[in-house]
Amino acid sequence: MIISSYLMIVCGRLLLHYIHQVKKPKGVGVNKHTRQAFLAILLGVISSIALSLVGLAQPHSAYAAGGADWTSYLNGPAHTGYNAGETTLTATTVSRLSVSWQLHSSSTITVQPIVGNNLVYWGGWDGAMHATNLSGSTVWTTQLGSNSHCAPAAGIGSSAALTTIGSRAVVLVGGADTRLYALDANTGAVIWATGDLSNGQGGYIFSAPTVYNGSVYVGVSSPWCDSPLVQGKLYKMNLANGAVQASFTAVPSGCSGGGIWGSPTIDTSTGILYTTTGNGTCSASTPGNYHAGGPRGPKTE
Repeated sequence: MIISSYLMIVCGRLLLHYIHQVKKPKGVGVNKHTRQAFLAILLGVISSIALSLVGLAQPHSAYAAGGADWTSYLNGPAHTGYNAGETTLTATTVSRLSVSWQLHSSSTITVQPIVGNNLVYWGGWDGAMHATNLSGSTVWTTQLGSNSHCAPAAGIGSSAALTTIGSRAVVLVGGADTRLYALDANTGAVIWATGDLSNGQGGYIFSAPTVYNGSVYVGVSSPWCDSPLVQGKLYKMNLANGAVQASFTAVPSGCSGGGIWGSPTIDTSTGILYTTTGNGTCSASTPGNYHAGGPRGPKTE
């Protein structure tokens, strides 16, 4: 069961989302439709698909989300995959998409690129986090290491999130060293980094960070080969400085597994967080019936 869960998640992560931006054709009304994300199984390729864009603005010193920006995995803490601000990509125009540019990487890419601040942000398994402008030129690259527990070694498997700290535009991303990083969105400089969120166990961050109400949430799992098999955890951290505010362990002490591979999802109307886990090694207390306080203990929100 552990192996089957692992294969399902890894296969799902070998998909690269294309970013699309289109110019409204003449005679086509502007309607509110979901921004479509197309998946392609690729190794080492990131592509941006577009029709045409009018002008290319420079990155802002402070970032405010809006319009057609896609600032996190599935766009927002609820991960609905919907953007009400997207008005040019419609059921009518989507068939007219064509390749505008391609940027080839020497490493594997398993993340969803995010768009905002007039840049595209993405990471690869070589451990490099990139910012690319909307015409495909590299603006900055920051190296965040690699995890050598598996072969091939994995670098960045976490889709990033674009947000602000004060007036500063910031990119949040999980590094291969199981640390969460806050990078300056315009330069790639490290603003803060957490400690090792797997506490030296050799874990990995596939989870995309979720930003909500001044905090950032991220999950920890085993590396892609499940060696070592570590205890899955979910963290809540202060957005301003990365300090850990709370944590949840998916399996009881003494057990391993229960990795949190996906991105935590938050119902913003209730403040309840939802997440999924892999299988644990303790048959009596698997993630399906384990809550803080012990098996079938009090439910946490």
